[in-house]
Parts: sequence; C-alpha cells; structure tokens
Amino acid sequence: MQLPLTPEEYLAYYKHRVMTELQNPELMPGAKELVRHLHNNDILIAVATSSSQETMELKTKNHQDLFGFFHHIVWGRSDIEVKHGKPAPIYFCVCIQVS
Repeated sequence: MQLPLTPEEYLAYYKHRVMTELQNPELMPGAKELVRHLHNNDILIAVATSSSQETMELKTKNHQDLFGFFHHIVWGRSDIEVKHGKPAPIYFCVCIQVS
C-alpha cells in the first residue's frame, strides 16, 4: 500500500494541526461564571486531565485569569504520580491528596 506520507511526516503534520487547533478554544457557556462562583465561595476546584502539561498550557494560555482559580491541576501525561491512564481514578486521587 502506497501512502502519501511517511509515518514521521504524518506525525509532524498531526502535531502541527493539534497545536494550531488548540491555541484558542472557546469556553463552554457559563464556565467562567461557575469557576468564579466556586472560587468566591472558597470551594476548592481542580483539573484532572489526560493531556500533557504542554498541551494543557497551550489550551489555557488565553484563559489564565480563569485557570488561576484552580487549586491544583493534574496533567496525566506529565504528572509522575499518575501511574495509570483513564479510566483509572488516579487523576482524581492525586487532586484529593493535594487538597
């Protein structure tokens, strides 16, 4: 089977597309208000994501005002405490331990 790209070319293309697409995602309706409400009422909030730290920082760079309210962020692919990926509950256990 003849493919138009080598695996390396495809990986480079994929990474470029992902980085381009993730640079300015829109927040879901009500997300900002909910996070501010939780923060203003002293309710600890955290993010548990299977994304790497690099990817998460890219996704959130235009929303730093919002993500500053989070008590803790667990990046599944970058956090050394996360030994197993989803659906294992370790992401959430790490968030709870930090609280």
